[in-house]
Amino acid sequence: MINRLSRNLKLIKEKNLPYDKVLYNRMVNTKKNLPFDEVLYNRKKKLAKRIYKIFSGKIQYGRYASTKIDRSKVQKNRFGSCLSSKLLGLYEEQVQDKIIKLKKKYKLETIINFGAAEGYHIVGLIKNSYFKRGLAFEMNPLIKKNLRKNIKINNLSKKIDIYGNANFKQINDCLNKNELTKTLFLVDVEGSEFDIFNKNNIQTFKNSVLVIENHDFMIKNKKKIKKFTQLIRKNFNIEILKNTTRNPFLSKKLSMISDNDRWIIVSEGRPCEMNWIICKPKTKLN
Repeated sequence: MINRLSRNLKLIKEKNLPYDKVLYNRMVNTKKNLPFDEVLYNRKKKLAKRIYKIFSGKIQYGRYASTKIDRSKVQKNRFGSCLSSKLLGLYEEQVQDKIIKLKKKYKLETIINFGAAEGYHIVGLIKNSYFKRGLAFEMNPLIKKNLRKNIKINNLSKKIDIYGNANFKQINDCLNKNELTKTLFLVDVEGSEFDIFNKNNIQTFKNSVLVIENHDFMIKNKKKIKKFTQLIRKNFNIEILKNTTRNPFLSKKLSMISDNDRWIIVSEGRPCEMNWIICKPKTKLN
């Protein structure tokens, strides 16, 4: 067993073979039920390290081109599996395009990002002058530290303010009613969207534009989803944004990467087909 493992590791190192394939062959030959998803996840992280070096940590294409991403410890562990897609500018590409269309249509100036994570969207959008200022809400202290560094290395410290848990009191302290009519909410809070928005704070955001990543598949309490849906549909015109195709052949610098690795790179690792809820206020011309 030890000799076989040593041979596998030698193949991976000397011939640069994808170790997901090597381990899969080993799994078949030994009839072991190895966690293949974990093998793919680790492969994506290894590719991310390589691509990060090739691109010098800078987004190469798309709406967020020229934005720098710091590859800190938390970036390696939590976001490493999607880092390659982000560096290519492909991550949630349809969301990027929709946000910019909404910004132009409604003349939006401010972006509020609930669940900002490392800042991929809010930093990329403001770095490329789509929005004038931003409020980033992130509750995880380690991720918030990474967010702060990404804001700093892109010279946006004066344009983006960082806060903890998503809350409307902070928003009302920062923005007046007129400013909120020129504001886009980008929400990615892993299912907490069904708790954050309610009839008690609807007056704060009812004249803004919302882009909400839908995690209804994570919620067992279907009454909660129904209540949220009724609130949103009563106050907004709704559009459902679905995922789209990706082009993994953008960069000549990646021409030597295998097809298997190329498609792994653009995978966002979602547990199922997901969508985004686009909320356009009924008080505005749509």
